[in-house]
Order: sequence, then structure tokens, then C-alpha cells
Amino acid sequence: MAAMDDSFGLELLQHEGLIGVGAHIEMSNGDVSRHAGASISKRS
Repeated sequence: MAAMDDSFGLELLQHEGLIGVGAHIEMSNGDVSRHAGASISKRS
């Protein structure tokens, strides 16, 4: 999977109408590890 801009990812999720977008940033030894998750909930 190709790396994408964080903002683009969030915009994509919002555009798709997904709800429950969350992001977690962890810093360790000067390295930044980003984890993003989303709970899919489609409206009827």
C-alpha cells in the first residue's frame, strides 16, 4: 500500500461518509509512528 498524506486520508474517509475516524501518534527514540483507524458505519 502506497504511503499517502494524512490529510488526504482523512478527507477520503469523510468523502466516503465513514464515521468514527481516529488517529494515534506515538513517538519513541525520536521516531514518529502514526497509526490511523476508522470504524465503518454506513447510513441507511
